[in-house]
Amino acid sequence: MHRRTLAVSLALALTSACQQAPPLDSRKDPSIAASGPAYADSSWPTLHGDSRNSDYAPMLVAPRMRLAWESLDGAAIWVGPTIGPEGNLYVSTGQGQGHSNLRALDSQGNLLWEAGPQETLADLDHGAVINAPVIDVDGHVYQADSNQLWSFNATGDVRWVANLPAHGAEGLFVTPIFTQEGHIAGITTDGKLLAFDRATGRRVWRVFELPGRPGPPALAPPPGFNLGGMLAESFRQPMWNIVMGREVVVGNTPAVHPVTGRIFITGGGASAEEGALYGIDTSEAGPSLAFTTPMGAGSGTSPAISPDGSLVYAADGDGRLLAVEAGTGDVVWRADGVQSAASPSVGPDGTVYSFSGPDIVALDGASGKLRWSRSYDALAEKELPAPGFGRLRGNIDSVLTLTDGPDGTILWACINLGIELPGAESFALPQQVALVAIDAADGSVLSTIPIRDTSSAVIVPGPGGRLYVSLAGVTSSSIYYGLREQLPDALRPTEPPKAGLVALEPAD
Repeated sequence: MHRRTLAVSLALALTSACQQAPPLDSRKDPSIAASGPAYADSSWPTLHGDSRNSDYAPMLVAPRMRLAWESLDGAAIWVGPTIGPEGNLYVSTGQGQGHSNLRALDSQGNLLWEAGPQETLADLDHGAVINAPVIDVDGHVYQADSNQLWSFNATGDVRWVANLPAHGAEGLFVTPIFTQEGHIAGITTDGKLLAFDRATGRRVWRVFELPGRPGPPALAPPPGFNLGGMLAESFRQPMWNIVMGREVVVGNTPAVHPVTGRIFITGGGASAEEGALYGIDTSEAGPSLAFTTPMGAGSGTSPAISPDGSLVYAADGDGRLLAVEAGTGDVVWRADGVQSAASPSVGPDGTVYSFSGPDIVALDGASGKLRWSRSYDALAEKELPAPGFGRLRGNIDSVLTLTDGPDGTILWACINLGIELPGAESFALPQQVALVAIDAADGSVLSTIPIRDTSSAVIVPGPGGRLYVSLAGVTSSSIYYGLREQLPDALRPTEPPKAGLVALEPAD
């Protein structure tokens, strides 16, 4: 997912003549391509919008939105829809046996086709929930699950299926990527890079294994986490391990440099107490390790690449954001106090956005200096009545998405507006969830619109200035199924989480 946020986150390989940093300078070449040539020409063909994992779509979206439609009630959607060149949405879920785990919808929410229901793990299974469908330049859809990689055409016909264990993998992908050579590839949770021919599904290259070790021991998921049929029961613990970087080498989606093709991924380091950012070069001869940059413990976040291609950003499990040179892996700066389970987002001017508890922070991408930091407690105080106890808080609960707006860049976030109870500092018991349009220049609120459930997922811009908000319902399910009976009657939710997908359109 990225590491996804929680309610609780290379044309050819570099040759020996160019093992130093690529000759990219933001003052000289500020606008390299957002993705490599195999990605679909659409607003959002992959999990984080482009192969740089920027979470930025260069398209105009109005700050004032209204509800268009809602869909997929009861399904936790963790990685958001992706969008094909024809404007259709591709949505993965993980409800498991008896359910389809991949659907294609048109922009009005009508079902176009769906994968066959899961009966066994030989079908497209619940592991799809942590893998966004990725769309190639020909409109083909690639969907990974717990043990396979599937290829579909745009009308839902299966083109081929690759069995990952047959190629030595013991884990699953966390959203596939396209290499600069045009292959469909991914890095499994046990640290193996596998690549396949897009046309045939035949494996290319030898299996490449990262040198890192799995992360710290597993933690039990929160009580009630994605219960009620939102997620297959058998996948709740593995899902939580991936999200938290526990007992996996990799729990994130790689970034791919649009010019050099170098692959960047965070993962386990030399021990369970260390993490690392890896640079991997590819060529027709296969992959090779370019650098290893030590980080704090855990798998960290999915990396993101600067607009000029010179820097790579990633946060470790200790909440420290690093900027490293894309060519050498040398650390340029570090910043503490960011969300270790949310991928950094990068604006068109190079500003890096993350969050720490209730605060969104904006950092200068070149230096790491703070541009602004803002809490959204005041928004909770504006939208909610004063509680009889506790204090009102606003907690960030989605990956931060960036779009163009009429007056500059807009940052979009789902914020849980609620009450902080004694002994639960920095956590808001949600009373309302809002999709908030934020001025990326200073963090001020431009507009809000209520959303039906908690997100912990992704906000996806689409054609026509639409927004699609994926709802994983992590906070709401943990409260309803795990904590509800312990709450005062006035704060006890009366309806189970809806999760699913919400579509918004411009209000004007």
